[in-house]
Amino acid sequence: MHHRPVHRPHTARLSPLEELEQSFLALARTATPLTMPAHLVCDGPSEEVWPVDQIRVRLAHPSTRPELRARTWSEVVRRAHELGEPWPVVAVAMTVPVLRRMLSRLARPAHLERQEVEQEALAAVAVALAGVDAGDPGWTGSCSRLRTARFTAWSTRLVVAGSGRRVSRWSSWGACVPAQPSRTWRA
Repeated sequence: MHHRPVHRPHTARLSPLEELEQSFLALARTATPLTMPAHLVCDGPSEEVWPVDQIRVRLAHPSTRPELRARTWSEVVRRAHELGEPWPVVAVAMTVPVLRRMLSRLARPAHLERQEVEQEALAAVAVALAGVDAGDPGWTGSCSRLRTARFTAWSTRLVVAGSGRRVSRWSSWGACVPAQPSRTWRA
């Protein structure tokens, strides 16, 4: 019996951040893109509404004033809570540029895959955003601190005494992560 090798094209597995990014961009780049009022992120916009990817770019731009960021975040979170899908995806995807920077700065133990770390970071953001009261004017001022605190808390929880595996408290889907890395993870 002769076996012929089956040619299977190499399919690169997308990371959780890449999958989220693709979903987000698909919402923004269709014939009828998902939009938000442009006045949320800039004064005197030339167009009334912008696709959500342009809103995110402007939201992350250093020249965007804090009150415009707060107003935009309040609207994104309000829509995520009140309108449902796809707005929770949009809310988490709005944090992708910041998450990429945060994750690139973390030393990752060799036994943790990038996908695990990204998955946990996204879960932490989703949990944090789900618990936010968009009607509370004080939450937006601490949004960055909330995100950083939640993620830092998660990353430091990875370094615990003991052996075996445990479920991260931040994970909404119960992804297991090793409880004892081979070296210290610095947040």
